[in-house]
Amino acid sequence: MKYNINVDDWYNEAVLKKSQGYSNRKIAVMLFDNKNYRNRLNTFFKQESVIEDVKKKEKELEIQGEVNSSYKTPKIEHSQPVICYLDIECSPTKSYTWRRFKENIGQAQILSESFFLTASWADRKSVV
Repeated sequence: MKYNINVDDWYNEAVLKKSQGYSNRKIAVMLFDNKNYRNRLNTFFKQESVIEDVKKKEKELEIQGEVNSSYKTPKIEHSQPVICYLDIECSPTKSYTWRRFKENIGQAQILSESFFLTASWADRKSVV
């Protein structure tokens, strides 16, 4: 259901959705059909009275077993750390200069800008 700006209209529904674990952006889309209203919700959920209401509602939902499963992320246990290696190669910037060291290069002196050449990655399972 889409609501107007009046807080009395959407207060209970916003507290319910927050206590179920939805993000402010998701709540903004569900209530107002506009994700940009999340800033209004950020301010709203920082109020002490609203924080208390959300905590009360969370306790009620835990008793009923209706908490959103995506809110509580499962812990993934690894026997070893997951390591990813990333290698990015870029071309050099070519320019005309008078000196070799400690030279400030102006935009007019640049012949060609640096550009992306290649990227590669590897993890523990693959061979580099």
